[in-house]
Amino acid sequence: MMNDTDITVSAIARRGDEFLCIDETNRSGVVLNLPGGHIDAGESPERAIVREVLEETCWQFEPTGFVGAYLWWDAVREKRFVRLVYCGEALLRREDRELDHGIVAVRWLTRDQVAAEAARLRAPVVLSAIDDFLLGRRERLHMDGSDNYESLLHRIEPLAKRLPS
Repeated sequence: MMNDTDITVSAIARRGDEFLCIDETNRSGVVLNLPGGHIDAGESPERAIVREVLEETCWQFEPTGFVGAYLWWDAVREKRFVRLVYCGEALLRREDRELDHGIVAVRWLTRDQVAAEAARLRAPVVLSAIDDFLLGRRERLHMDGSDNYESLLHRIEPLAKRLPS
């Protein structure tokens, strides 16, 4: 079941009332998104989110919690997506780095600013994840390495089964 579902990671980094966001290009133009991306082979989701945030924003990111697993069905591409959302700290902007190809801008936006651009969101789960974070929904990460890809797959498998095939 999970073979035909893309599993991605996203980060929620907060600075005051603002959240780290990116403008990126995709098939429909420039969209607003949280930084994140795909998990490389052999990579844990936690390592993937650290790498992806650095590549897409030039910020060093330290995950501190797991907000949740979000799923959506992209009717245009006829594809399922499960997005694992982590929260944490944007510690340092690396001036020696360049943004990934396709990243147009890195911005700090309030929740209301993100909502005002809802028509441009890469996926509807972007705003849902921010709202859940603001409601305090998060789990502590197990820093002993027990958070791993297999345990997360086990937790999200029931979600993926509810999506159209």
